[in-house]
Amino acid sequence: MNSIDSLSLPSDYGKYDDDVMVVGPGARFLSGIGYHTASMVNAFAKCGHSVSALLIRDLCPRWLYPGRDRIGNHGIDVLRLAEVPISESLDWYWGPSILRSIAFLRSRRPRVVILQWWTAVTAHTYLLLALLGRLQGASVVIEMHEITDVGEASIPFVSAYAKGMMRLIARLTNGVVVHSNTDIGTMQTAYPTLAQLPVSVVFPGPLKHSEHREHVTSTVEGGGTGSEITRFLFFGIIRSYKGIDELAAAFTSLVDDGEAVHLTVAGEAWADAEAALSVIRKVESRHYRIVSGYIPDEEVTQLFESTDIVVAPYRRASASGPVNLTMEAGLPLVTTRVPALEEACRDYRGVLFAAVEDPDDLRAVMKRAMGMVGSRFHNPHGWDANATEYFEFFDRLMTRDIDSSDLTASRTT
Repeated sequence: MNSIDSLSLPSDYGKYDDDVMVVGPGARFLSGIGYHTASMVNAFAKCGHSVSALLIRDLCPRWLYPGRDRIGNHGIDVLRLAEVPISESLDWYWGPSILRSIAFLRSRRPRVVILQWWTAVTAHTYLLLALLGRLQGASVVIEMHEITDVGEASIPFVSAYAKGMMRLIARLTNGVVVHSNTDIGTMQTAYPTLAQLPVSVVFPGPLKHSEHREHVTSTVEGGGTGSEITRFLFFGIIRSYKGIDELAAAFTSLVDDGEAVHLTVAGEAWADAEAALSVIRKVESRHYRIVSGYIPDEEVTQLFESTDIVVAPYRRASASGPVNLTMEAGLPLVTTRVPALEEACRDYRGVLFAAVEDPDDLRAVMKRAMGMVGSRFHNPHGWDANATEYFEFFDRLMTRDIDSSDLTASRTT
């Protein structure tokens, strides 16, 4: 029995106005998960569902955030949300913001509240929202976009705090969405209290950056030399766990061997990436470009239009925005044999896999991928199909006479 069953429920329990309310980050602390949240909201609205969005405005104290210099640089318009009810009012420190958020939840009365999980910073707020949602008769679903943040996992206190809070949240949760079958085991190991809940696997669809693009010729003349250069792209937050160290070694080896290659590294660099970026900077400047900081939408489009091959050599991952963007663009992709990424890309014919944390194998696979330049490939994932999968799962959660074994069925591809 969930703890909600022992509470006194209001007389209008179970009466709904919205089909679903999505809770996730807004534009102030802009990141890939914000674009994922916006894409989900838009997909639900496009399919005719009544949907609202409750967005986090202040995620954490500014001084704790690695990308603190760009906090607040963008308004909510950057997310290009559909014309749906929106409240960008959640703050980690609560105060008046939590009252506005509670009022928004009460006014929208969603049938389902879906909470985007990627950091323990949201745990105390999600606990309250889960409780209030259940009191209004809503089903509460946690979407594990990032099961454990790499940085947080290394801090014993934060890890213990997340596990403790999740034990409480799980008692108010009806189901969990993950992005790969591999993530089910990872989630259950990290948060055992979620192990008995119904689970659905929904691979992420393309992010907003990739809409309304036109493909261009993928090879360009290089630097006035008259020879064609193969242009590689590493895109997104630049961190060690995303394989930037292996890429630096593999790429410089290609350059040393006289290959006509160019690498663009574009994104927000964290401290653990500086050593790899220094290695890349040692090659001749005509072979590389480093674009530091947040990349606006229009520049993301330009990056992918002027790229031949995307390289995403993760050491670990649950999902990947750059991989999704690559598949939507139809470009050749070099990534690593991380189980979740192998799942996500198994129906994408433009992918080549390298061994994890192996710069020599990465170099060899990048060389093989150069033979795929100019080809375009079909994206096996899309938001229309995803929206259907979400709502089929929501409906199963609301139907109490279905056998519990059916509720735990994962997505079939």
